[in-house]
This record gives sequence, structure tokens and C-alpha cells, in this order.
Amino acid sequence: MRNWDTRDESGPDKGCEWEKDWEDLQRVCKVLDIPVTMVDVSKDYWNNVFGLSLRLWEQGPTPSWDVWCNRYAQAISFLTFP
Repeated sequence: MRNWDTRDESGPDKGCEWEKDWEDLQRVCKVLDIPVTMVDVSKDYWNNVFGLSLRLWEQGPTPSWDVWCNRYAQAISFLTFP
């Protein structure tokens, strides 16, 4: 699962290095003969978690990233995953 896409950032040194994590996971799964599929929730995360957090910060409350990510990005994406 990818929650953040570094291609959305400006410059090569921003964000998480999800590509390396993905390559590592693919190698491990190949050795263990386990199928693996990338589920990209970065758009849901951006729209439903990150954007909401920024709006709340402007109003003063401290956002709860993990709870919202589970509810609004991961759960929805996995429920609709083919």
C-alpha cells in the first residue's frame, strides 16, 4: 500500500522513498513465493486525510492522521479493491 507519492513533491529529496520499500517487498515475496499487489491510496490520502488535516490545523485542533488514514484512505480502498 502506498499512502504518499513522492512524485507529487517538488525536488528529488522530498517525501518517503516508497519505491525502495516496494522493491524490497517484491524481492522478499518472490523468495517466499507469495503474490504481492500494489494498492495505491495516495489520492485518497491526499484528499481525505492530508487536506482535512491542513484545514483543521488552520482552525487550531491537532489532527489525528493515523485514525483518518485507516478510515478514509485504507479502508475505502481495500473495500473497493478488485
